[in-house]
Amino acid sequence: MKTNILLSGLLAIVLSACQYPAYLPPPEMVDVHPYGSHIAIHHKPNRSMEGELIALDSSRMIILDDASNRCLSVPMEDIYSFKIWYATSSGYEWTIPFFIVLPFINGWYSILTMPMHLITTIAVSVDARHAFVYHDRDMDFVKYRMFARFPQGVPDKLDLADIHR
Repeated sequence: MKTNILLSGLLAIVLSACQYPAYLPPPEMVDVHPYGSHIAIHHKPNRSMEGELIALDSSRMIILDDASNRCLSVPMEDIYSFKIWYATSSGYEWTIPFFIVLPFINGWYSILTMPMHLITTIAVSVDARHAFVYHDRDMDFVKYRMFARFPQGVPDKLDLADIHR
């Protein structure tokens, strides 16, 4: 009984880690969505941060931090790497349990076909999870501006403390 509860809790934690932030739009709404993309950065001194990309220029990146719900400015020279999610993925994780059962229609050959089904569905699910993601090495840095809430920079009269989700 304790094992089932522990497994259920572990499964809930794993599945919740696969969730996208609520402010990310579906792919067909990316060009009209008012918020910026979700970004995860690693920067000096050995820290990580996640949140909404508010703006960036050649000297700094402004992020609405998920943990503190405040806008933080990170100098560009302090950033080691980053990853941007600009839309939610369809998610095909639900197919994994289905395609584990499906090979049983092959009878004894399911011993051979089950691993192939499992490998294929996991590969498709993982690939779909990374469909709308860019890394810092994917394009010129300045082009990442198009994924920010303010692609042309924060307006002069806007105080960063006034920006919320």
